[in-house]
Amino acid sequence: MPRLHVTTKNNIGTAHVTVGTDGEQYSCAYSVNGRRIYSPVSEHVMVTITAPPSKPVIRLDQWTGVYVVGERVTITCSVTADDRDKNFHFYRGGQNLSLSQFTTKYDIGTARVTAGTDGEQYSCAYSASVNGRWIDSPLSEHVMVTITAPPSKPVIRLDQWTGVYVVGERVTITCSVTADDRDKNFHFYRGGQNLSLSQFTTKYDIGTARVTAGTDGEQYSCAYSVSGNGRWIDSPLSEHVVVTITDPLKTPVIYLDQATGVYAVGQTITMTCTVTGDNREKMFYFYKGHQQLPFNTSSRNTETFTFPNSGLSHSGQYRCQYRVTVRSRQFDSKQSQAITVAIEEKNPVALAAVVGSALGLILLLALLGVCVWRKGKKENMRETRNAVPSREQNNEHLTYADLILQTNPKGEDCQRDNSHAQSEEYTLYAAVKL
Repeated sequence: MPRLHVTTKNNIGTAHVTVGTDGEQYSCAYSVNGRRIYSPVSEHVMVTITAPPSKPVIRLDQWTGVYVVGERVTITCSVTADDRDKNFHFYRGGQNLSLSQFTTKYDIGTARVTAGTDGEQYSCAYSASVNGRWIDSPLSEHVMVTITAPPSKPVIRLDQWTGVYVVGERVTITCSVTADDRDKNFHFYRGGQNLSLSQFTTKYDIGTARVTAGTDGEQYSCAYSVSGNGRWIDSPLSEHVVVTITDPLKTPVIYLDQATGVYAVGQTITMTCTVTGDNREKMFYFYKGHQQLPFNTSSRNTETFTFPNSGLSHSGQYRCQYRVTVRSRQFDSKQSQAITVAIEEKNPVALAAVVGSALGLILLLALLGVCVWRKGKKENMRETRNAVPSREQNNEHLTYADLILQTNPKGEDCQRDNSHAQSEEYTLYAAVKL
């Protein structure tokens, strides 16, 4: 064994050697100055060589290192291929963390702290036990915790603030955020189930989802995620909104009390608007052309509209419509098919009778004129013969029928005209009776 370099101070001699081979034994002795008298050799000591602890690896549970104030930060310090007993040590800004903040299991030490100040740095080391000696590892690299503001709770709204829709109607849902300019992704939920990305869009601080109204009572909520140095942080869930489904409105039917739709001036016009299979309270409206009439009333299934004294201005086409209010939202039905009202100034039957009477009178006067003209012609012919029958001297007392027979004894000229005259006279009488 080579001679060692030994230093002596008081009663202690010290030798410094470099550890080399495992199991080397060392012993010592001393001599008194001036004489070469040696002491007995001491007991020997054996040097055990062990592998130095390796540099541990430190990690954050969020690889981006981004956390929200107050969020729990989990830090792990891990060692590979070292089955010796270990104690882990964690440091924040060079200050040792208390043992109550971390645990050890196998080759991993875990520390849990609360995110506080932005930019805090953490590192770790460990000690390995070899035959009662604890040997410290080198210090790990450090990791830095970045603190970001927590996302605020978003606000969800329906395009219909009442929340009432008809089956199949388009429902537009918005999820809005204020005072947050970070990149965002919005998420919508129906009954707790995530809606597909194809159903909504994002623009600035507003996410918009469009769905089709289906089942009554469906609940919708939303949330969003913000990006911070590669980490997406989720906001709290919004309040939920409820979609109420109501039955679609049917088209009403309008009809008149007169099936023909023809009325005389002054006659009462009554039109009725009715709906079947819908017992909700309704507000009815009547229209002439495109103009709404100054009438509306509340009913459930049927409503009537009356003109007590009709005039020519009431002629035209009429329609009706109704409105239903569900939780403050108003729904208007389609307008009914049109009905046509016609107003006549006089009674058509009486007018026909008057016209017929006038024509009969004109024909009768014409017939009488022809007969008188023929009678005068005959008399002129008889005067030229200078012979006047005694019976013709009393013509002024004859009836109208006798006059016709005298002027035409054979009845060849005016008999047919006379029959027509009597017929027209009867027609005139009948017309007047009507």
